[in-house]
Amino acid sequence: MPTGIIAVVVTRNRKEALARTLDALHLQEPPLDRICVVDNASSDGTVQWIRERWPAVDVVAMVDNTGYSGGLAVGMARHVEDCDALLLLDDDSPPPPDLASALAECLTMNPRFGVVGTMGVLMRWGNPRPGQWRWARPFNSHELRGVDACLVDNALVRTSAVRAVGTTDPTLFMSYEDYEFTQRVRRAGYQIAVVEGLGVERLHMGSTDVWRAYYQTRNQLLVALDLHSVLLVTGWLWRTAKLIVAALLLRRTAGWTVARYRMKGAVDGFRRRRGMTVDPADSS
Repeated sequence: MPTGIIAVVVTRNRKEALARTLDALHLQEPPLDRICVVDNASSDGTVQWIRERWPAVDVVAMVDNTGYSGGLAVGMARHVEDCDALLLLDDDSPPPPDLASALAECLTMNPRFGVVGTMGVLMRWGNPRPGQWRWARPFNSHELRGVDACLVDNALVRTSAVRAVGTTDPTLFMSYEDYEFTQRVRRAGYQIAVVEGLGVERLHMGSTDVWRAYYQTRNQLLVALDLHSVLLVTGWLWRTAKLIVAALLLRRTAGWTVARYRMKGAVDGFRRRRGMTVDPADSS
């Protein structure tokens, strides 16, 4: 079993959700070696609040909002040499007390596992297919499944894999970092697995914000273009067209707004625009 696990949490202006996640991380058995919080330029005093309430937590105060992918990249690079595995989390997904130990046991079972998470998919034409897996076998009272990609939220990453392929891609800002990172890990010769039924609570705060449609569309295309894959671009085109048509069929302002953001994401993807090109604060 990995002898050292450090948790990396990314947050921005969500004290209540972050408090639940940090309290849950402090209940992990055995205890984590360290907890690192990357604060994406919060404007509500989050950094000082963490330092007063959890003085042992390593806080990284970003000057600008780097998004979930960017925040993870900072935390991963900061601690990749300090432990055997990194537990990656968003601030609104408090883990159960046995999460880290269960995922660490999986890494020990198979040295080819590079990432072990709690939710995964198979990929077809660059698009996720939930509810499908490559193989499955019992694991304690749960089930361990082999997948093509998994959420990096509440996932345990072997640091040797991070040293081999690098961190999550900070230029994606937000969305699709899960697929992009785990695919690089797979191409390096590692396997991706998930443990079903661990009981992670996913609050998904702000998951319906329209700016997310922009980054989903742009980033999927960016990854396909980076890989020079006609197959992935074709899959992206099919998925994006369906989503835009579905949004337009709503015949409501919200649907038209989503369609407009997806079309802008498509244009910026082909233009290879990266980073925070749409400010969530201006579009929510």
